[in-house]
Amino acid sequence: MILITRLKKDNKTIKEILESKNIQSLEQPLYKVKHFSKTISAKEKKIFIVASCQSIKTIALKKNYQNIKSSIFFAVGSRTYLALKELKLKVKLVANDSNELLKKIKSNRKFQDYSYEYLSGNVYNKKFLASMKKLKKKINVNIIYELLPSVQLNNKTIKFINEDRIRVVLILSNFVGYIFLMLCKKHKIKKSTLRKIKFVTMSKNSASHLLAYGLKVSWPKSTKLNRAILIAQGLNKKV
Repeated sequence: MILITRLKKDNKTIKEILESKNIQSLEQPLYKVKHFSKTISAKEKKIFIVASCQSIKTIALKKNYQNIKSSIFFAVGSRTYLALKELKLKVKLVANDSNELLKKIKSNRKFQDYSYEYLSGNVYNKKFLASMKKLKKKINVNIIYELLPSVQLNNKTIKFINEDRIRVVLILSNFVGYIFLMLCKKHKIKKSTLRKIKFVTMSKNSASHLLAYGLKVSWPKSTKLNRAILIAQGLNKKV
């Protein structure tokens, strides 16, 4: 069985893929999202950087989002790119991850004298911001939503983990990995029990807390959800 730690409303694709392969899954969301009503202001020669679909959901909720339709957007990830296009926003650059985005910004002469606004939640890639500043790029962070950690695991999840019925846990961010470990400690789930489980993340970076705790973690070569799901499927069969 595979434990999915995303929000239930975001799990439709994963559930459909696993069900088509006759793989059982259990849902345990580990956070909630609070969208802020802050203004997003367009400005000449300003580029918006978006690295999460939650940012796009917040943009879509804003009454003034029409005001930024003429603005330029840089997207991190194919899902983010497609979500921006659905809102008919102008995406001029797409990267698989933040490191690739940095390289593209550095080599792109067309937008050399533009400033940047990073639309994000309260948990964001601080290394990326530091690297942008090293490139002497004007960038500020606009926190437009907040991730609120869950305070406990549900009883079914605790029971299935302790009974060794969870073979694989799919965790898509380092923040969620941290929450998962904290809640496991809170519910006195033994480390030896967690070591029997295979964990799948989107990248080495999103596996940091799990690796530091001594757990077995796998991730795809590129940060694509469908590839992470394929790894989870394979590990579920092997266990």
